[in-house]
Formats: sequence, C-alpha cells, structure tokens
Amino acid sequence: MLKSKHIEQFIIATTTDAVDDAICDIAQKMNVPFFRGSEENVLDRFYQSAKDIKPNYVVRVTGDCQLIDAQLID
Repeated sequence: MLKSKHIEQFIIATTTDAVDDAICDIAQKMNVPFFRGSEENVLDRFYQSAKDIKPNYVVRVTGDCQLIDAQLID
C-alpha cells in the first residue's frame, strides 16, 4: 500500500476488543491514525473511520490481504 501513488492518508479501522490493542500500539508508533469500533458491524466501523475526512475515494484493504498490489489500488 505504501507504494501507491494516489493514497493521501491511511486509517486503520479495528475493533474495540482488547486483542486489537497491539494493532493500535503499532499504528501509534508509526503515526498512522486508527479508529476503533464494533467487531460485529464492520460496515459501520468502516464508515465511521472515514466519515470525518470526507474522501473522494476509499480503498478497503482487509487484514488478510495486506500485500495488495499498489497498481491495483491506483
């Protein structure tokens, strides 16, 4: 994702479950914003994480697809 030519901002959208604390710790160390929301309502978590930014486009990359090709994103 870091090789994408068009991504202006990353946001990690994870759950409020304690098991995801490590994800937030890494995000903080990397200065990447994150949002914590419902584990059950993934669509709402996704929406809530982006709504204040009001982006023109959103690319959702799931945890099991983190090696997505930057050209595909672009």
